[in-house]
Amino acid sequence: MDIDDSFMAELAATFVEELEDTLDSIENAFLRLEKNPDDKDVLHEIFRYFHNIKGSSKTVGFTELSQFAHIAENLLANLRDGTFQLNDHMMDALLQSADLMRAYAESVKGGAAEASDLEAHALVLGGFLAGDQTPLETKSSAPSAPSEPSGPSEPEDESFVNFSAEPEALSKPSPVDNIALQKPAPREAKAPSRPVTDETLKVPVQRINSILDLFCEQVIIQSSLDMALKEGQWDQDFIEKTLGQLKKLTQDLQHTIVTLRMVPIKGLLNRLERSVRDIARVSGKKIQFERHGQDAELDKNIVDALVDPLNHMVRNASDHGIEDSATRLKAGKNETGTVRLSAGRVGGSFEIVLEDDGKGLDAERILQKAMKLKLINESANLTQDQIHELIFHSGFSTLDKATELSGRGVGMDVVRQQLLALKGSCQIQSEKGKGTKFIIRLPLSLAMFQGTIVMVSGQRYVVPNSDFTEAISIDEKDFFNVSDSRKVVKIKDRVTRIVDLKGQLRFHPHELHRRHESEGKAGKKLAIILDYEEEHFALLVDDILSQEQIVLKRLGPEAKQFSKASGGTILGDGAVALVLDVKEVVRSVRSKTSSMAA
Repeated sequence: MDIDDSFMAELAATFVEELEDTLDSIENAFLRLEKNPDDKDVLHEIFRYFHNIKGSSKTVGFTELSQFAHIAENLLANLRDGTFQLNDHMMDALLQSADLMRAYAESVKGGAAEASDLEAHALVLGGFLAGDQTPLETKSSAPSAPSEPSGPSEPEDESFVNFSAEPEALSKPSPVDNIALQKPAPREAKAPSRPVTDETLKVPVQRINSILDLFCEQVIIQSSLDMALKEGQWDQDFIEKTLGQLKKLTQDLQHTIVTLRMVPIKGLLNRLERSVRDIARVSGKKIQFERHGQDAELDKNIVDALVDPLNHMVRNASDHGIEDSATRLKAGKNETGTVRLSAGRVGGSFEIVLEDDGKGLDAERILQKAMKLKLINESANLTQDQIHELIFHSGFSTLDKATELSGRGVGMDVVRQQLLALKGSCQIQSEKGKGTKFIIRLPLSLAMFQGTIVMVSGQRYVVPNSDFTEAISIDEKDFFNVSDSRKVVKIKDRVTRIVDLKGQLRFHPHELHRRHESEGKAGKKLAIILDYEEEHFALLVDDILSQEQIVLKRLGPEAKQFSKASGGTILGDGAVALVLDVKEVVRSVRSKTSSMAA
């Protein structure tokens, strides 16, 4: 690859990353336009997006995308100028245009641009320009043969790579300008077909400057150490002072670097709002989506991983939860249902609350279905929270018939597994006839965190501080035996279940460290306290050693059997320690107890 090809490939990669961000903005603008079709400012905004995509994609060699954007631009220009009136079918087609352009971007990142769907959808948009108002779902399949719009060539000054730039002068296309699909014209040369694998992040300059400042301080400390070592002018006080400065500097540097991966969740909320809109269109229900905290930031890896589970939960809320208008009016509710998502930082965690004002969970029906599936026996005495938790079992659904939207019994169990993989948890609150609320708690980042080093059977483990509320000493004489496999203790007027980690951690090969004197002392036990889905747990450990800033390392495939460890880390003395997933520990304990009860 010569210099020009390399430059064009990098330009194409940058374009694709920018295109994905722009499509999020386009989708959000379309949803705003649908709520207020007379808002000319939003139409102008969308028109500019498509106009710039047209010129930019042509510059980097994505000819089919440029031609498609040009046809969409013509339709938007006629809407903007009042030649056409926006209707539901047209809005469906325009939103699908954003979907297809996103799919095109993904195909480019995969190594080969696939434009057949764009070319087919260009015929649909062209039909609207020609006066065809047939609903999108009833249109015949468009041919997949490549096609190009004919017409006047574009001005050269439209070829730029800046989605936010304002065009100085834009010509007004006629209703059917440039949509005649004739025999394909000779194609222009395309950008090099290669995988665009290097992801990019938009980072505020202020954060980069903060890192540079911290590095400068590090250089000063290093120079001070070099000088002291060279001249022999160091003592214990100097060492302690310098190490203290270096420790604080390292922590600040780690924190700042972690923030580089933090992104607003606005794009995620845009996708969820689109899901609600689409379900409302298909089902005929009236549903509004409310969002709070869209500027809150979360690790990009976590945001990306949340797309599927949250989308499934939003679809469930819209399809299962929200009633039709007639049912809502009969129940004394507003005919328009509401799905609301709130997000933000709570302490050292990130909390997402998804709620709807629909019919709520039917506990009696859930119990009957659970008994039918033999998940519980008829004599089981479950709390409301335990009943709600049954919906997380694989294959569980209270619907007798699956719909095209949901209800196939494959979903909430997968949602739970995805959240657990992110070291998160999900709590359900529901009231029949009033609605349902899901409370999701997640770590702010998966890369680095503050952890507590504990000793269990001579082996050191790390417990993330965000996973437990406190560490205390409890007296064994206060334990109560509820059953052969269950002990509880009362802590701060709360009944807390005892879990001995020695019995849960059976995957360490042998004891690498001596047992501490605290182990085995009669009466007194050390425990870390945590809450999991409205139940309180005390995890017994032999000793609590220290707190450290932990850099998480993922375990390899050979360690898959270590389900109670989310990763590993290297401690200050060079030893390797596993990072415990204590929520997986207590979930496993609860699962075993439920199985025994059944």
